Formats: sequence, C-alpha cells, structure tokens
Amino acid sequence: MEGWQAYPEWARHRREEIIDRIKGEFRPPDYEYHFGEANDAPAVVGPAAAGPPRYVEPAKSGRALLVAILLTLGIAIFAGWMVKRGLEDGATFFPAKHGSMREPILRAGDPGLFWFTLTFYGVASLGSAWASFWLIRNGMRSKTAVR
Repeated sequence: MEGWQAYPEWARHRREEIIDRIKGEFRPPDYEYHFGEANDAPAVVGPAAAGPPRYVEPAKSGRALLVAILLTLGIAIFAGWMVKRGLEDGATFFPAKHGSMREPILRAGDPGLFWFTLTFYGVASLGSAWASFWLIRNGMRSKTAVR
C-alpha cells in the first residue's frame, strides 16, 4: 500500500478502481495478476499457461454468426438455383433495378449477356458457399479456443 503513495495524486486513493479496470481489460485466463510485495501494485504478466482450454459461452455473437451463416447460405442456394434454371431453360434474368434489364435474357438472342449473367450468379453462389463454410469452421473453432 505504501508503494501507491509514489504514484500521481489522482491515482493514490483509487487503488481498487485502477486494479478493477486492469482486471476488466485483461481477464483471466488470458493474464495472471501478481501483487508485488515491494509496492503492492499488480503486475500483468503474459498469457496464463495453467489449465486446459475452457469453453466461453458466446452471448449475442452466436446469434449473429448464425444469421450470417444463414444469409450467405441463402445467397449461395438462390444464385446456384438461378444458374441451374438458366442452363435448363436457356433463359435467365439480369439482377438489375431498371425495368429494361428485367426482361428475360435468352441464350439464342444474346449469348454474351446470357453467359455473363450465369457467370455472375455462379461466382456469387460459390463465393457465398465458401463464406458460409468459412463462418461455420471458424465458429466451431472459437468454441474450443481459449478466450
């Protein structure tokens, strides 16, 4: 306690508050706190190596992750379905706001735009599927990691 008298005036009588704020920022098991005998000040020392990894319950982040996974899977399924439908029917729709671009694009009528549109849907489908599986994989990893 005597060591705290050497600190600036604003910190001398706020020992508990300062220690609580340090502990709030560096929560166990990430760091251990050692109180030195000389000045009674806590010393933050590297990551704690003791103990097995423990599961940290994801609060709202779990729901946000689920929503992101479902959204990317929905995009992947929709875009894949558009590619499948376009190949089977020989016609597709360009994803645009303007009414003139909402008309069907026929393979026989405009092959360049038809294949460009199917390529666009294919890239969107594969990219969204990859993002979904990446989110799932990292979500599973975070459940077993030390936090």
